[in-house]
Amino acid sequence: MIKLYNLILFSILLLSCPTHSQQYNFEITNQEKGFPSSSVNKIFKGSNGLLWYGTEGAGLIRYDGNSFISHNEYKNTENLFITDIIENFNKELLVATKYRGLLIFDGNKFINEIKYATINGAFDSFDQLLKTDKSIYGISKIEFIVLMINTI
Repeated sequence: MIKLYNLILFSILLLSCPTHSQQYNFEITNQEKGFPSSSVNKIFKGSNGLLWYGTEGAGLIRYDGNSFISHNEYKNTENLFITDIIENFNKELLVATKYRGLLIFDGNKFINEIKYATINGAFDSFDQLLKTDKSIYGISKIEFIVLMINTI
């Protein structure tokens, strides 16, 4: 009888305690809502709070919370395939592409290019960029090289 009483009391206490859960608000962003690509390789949040998307064929896409701006041309070449994005020590974006090289983006346009090495007639493109306090590295399938050194 005491066990049954304790079980009933425990059940009432358990059911009467308010439970709290976290709620997350999600916004679906797709081509129907103006996103210019169906394939994203990299999402990067810059130090200025902007979101940058590296896509397959639609280039670099900036999102400020309201609209998308696509940057998909450098020296008359379009359809940039972006593999990685990081910010360099000057707050410029380093954009690794599959075929074009490493592009430097100043926030409005691509301003420079570091060409990839050609090995046996094929590009050795960077699959990933890595930033430490002192250096920025490019990582490909066969190399790990220092791209920039922080001199500050």
